Amino acid sequence: MSDIASGKLIFSKGKGGKPNWRVEGPSKKGKVGNPLSCPPDNIDPAIVREKPQSVAVDYEFGERGEVIKVRRKGEKWAAPAPQQVPQVSPKSGDFNNPYNFIPAIPTKPCAGLGQGAPVGHHAYFDGHYSGRIKISVEAKTPLLLLDTRTPDYNNDHPTFSIRTDAAGRPVLSPTALKGPLRSAYESVTNSRMGVFKSEDRLGRRMSPDDALAMVPARVSASGDKLELLLGSELTKASDWKSSAPVPAGKRWKPRNGIMYAAWLPQYPYRGSRAERSLSPVGGSTIEHEQEVACIITKIAYGQDRQGDPIFHYWRVDKIAPTSNKHQLKQLDLNRFIPAGGSGKHRVVPGTSRYIEGYVCITNR
Repeated sequence: MSDIASGKLIFSKGKGGKPNWRVEGPSKKGKVGNPLSCPPDNIDPAIVREKPQSVAVDYEFGERGEVIKVRRKGEKWAAPAPQQVPQVSPKSGDFNNPYNFIPAIPTKPCAGLGQGAPVGHHAYFDGHYSGRIKISVEAKTPLLLLDTRTPDYNNDHPTFSIRTDAAGRPVLSPTALKGPLRSAYESVTNSRMGVFKSEDRLGRRMSPDDALAMVPARVSASGDKLELLLGSELTKASDWKSSAPVPAGKRWKPRNGIMYAAWLPQYPYRGSRAERSLSPVGGSTIEHEQEVACIITKIAYGQDRQGDPIFHYWRVDKIAPTSNKHQLKQLDLNRFIPAGGSGKHRVVPGTSRYIEGYVCITNR
């Protein structure tokens, strides 16, 4: 049983009206000094409710010397009854915003600031405010302020310097602040800060795996015809519906395991052998949407847990405008040696072939 000591319990209010409870009396070692701090959970609930400025008490000590079981002098400690936590069943229809995790409160039809018709940010409108908000920011976690315009390549690994202004001060992208400000505004006002034009469809960010299922297509100038470019795929589009669903936990693979569009090495990667800029045959230039002739080679990418390639794709090894396609047609593909692969990209021997198609430059 803990030793019982006697003293005086003092109640006061600190900053902001926060209640402070302290005991004037001997410590666990029997010394009398500064008042001993005591949380309200260790005090008789009746005393906490009354909040007397001073009252004579008996108290005990915990294992670390803290004051516990504070009650009026001469009384026994009565443990408070455990509180019953009510079981709250989830309400159907509740919605928490996945962006700021704050419940969306039902809105009421009203005019003015609450649910007024939105106006664009492209011009000044009568009856509306515009201006600037000046703020000070204190970074409590590391920030990535990268200058992606001038990377430094070391062994093909890019290193980026800090983005700075003309005075050499670090520059924080405005979009890094727009998100928190937008979240705060929408939470406080229960409204929407963004303005979306009805004629513009909302975008949807695709999973990287979904890119394997994308089929290239060309739309006619009149806009009433669509030509699907299936590459080496020989299956009719009408048979796609019969494809077996992807098992849970498995990666989707294109039919026959090969992507529909060929990869065109177009942008040099600072001397890397894996990515190179491909010069057209005949010294001409290649432009977006141009009809071309190519020599392509099958590439196996990556390796799954079973040791099989994750997927295959065609890589363009030679390219020429259709006006020079005869130079590619006369090549002996049995003796053609494609460029080597690197890393996860492995050349499949004996797969080089001649094709004709259209160039799609994505700037990536």
